[in-house]
Amino acid sequence: VVILCFDPEDAVCFNSAMLWRRRYSIPDTHAFFFSESLRVLAGYQPVAPGCMSAVVTPLTKLIIIGHGNSRLAASMPVQRFARHMINYGAHQAGLMSIKCCQVGAGQFLNELSVLLPLVSWFVAPQGATTTKSIGGVTHDIVTTAGDFRDERLHDAGRKLSDKERVTIVQGKGGSYPLFKSKRYRDNKGKKEGCVIS
Repeated sequence: VVILCFDPEDAVCFNSAMLWRRRYSIPDTHAFFFSESLRVLAGYQPVAPGCMSAVVTPLTKLIIIGHGNSRLAASMPVQRFARHMINYGAHQAGLMSIKCCQVGAGQFLNELSVLLPLVSWFVAPQGATTTKSIGGVTHDIVTTAGDFRDERLHDAGRKLSDKERVTIVQGKGGSYPLFKSKRYRDNKGKKEGCVIS
């Protein structure tokens, strides 16, 4: 697993990144940050051209932390966001998990899948998202239009169905995450391919 935190000086983004790093035991060599003002951030590598090309492969889960809406991920429109991913060498991830509010609510992921054809899967929240540690495990809590059912369910050890929380788009890459989740299936409902870690 590789993580990229946009705007780490924002406490919401930084705390979210730290929780995901803890959940997946992401080492410093796999943790990157983008900031207009910070040049150094303990435990993270600054982004630079090609910086992720050695660690982001078709078998990699790439977690991206930042602010968003239905038209912006990490405060960038889809074309600019895609250019950044290509520039950093992150354009062939097996799974690109964009943890930015509402990115899954519009056409952003569909457009991104065309611009990044080597990525196998894209996932993003449909509503506002909050990262929370529940029982020592990190989770995304997704709320839409004042609907807090997902938070209440998480507190009880469950969550809303993916259909109500996230948008999943299959890209053209050939990797399939193989684990308990039924999220990632080809168009025939089969899970085949390699493990994305």
